[in-house]
Amino acid sequence: MRVPRLSDIVLATVYEGIDEAASAQVYTTFVANTLDRPERQRERAEHLWAQGHIRVASGPTRLRQY
Repeated sequence: MRVPRLSDIVLATVYEGIDEAASAQVYTTFVANTLDRPERQRERAEHLWAQGHIRVASGPTRLRQY
């Protein structure tokens, strides 16, 4: 899971739930902080794929105002 800052209590709580569910299925999770910068998101994902990780979860972390 890539997140901008794990210090955000909501994201930390979401991550805890994801980790608990994944552990029940014998998966391991970890976090890559991206600081909400697209180039860091891309770098982190590419690094994980190069290491052989086939699943990378990511999503927007900020609401856009229209």
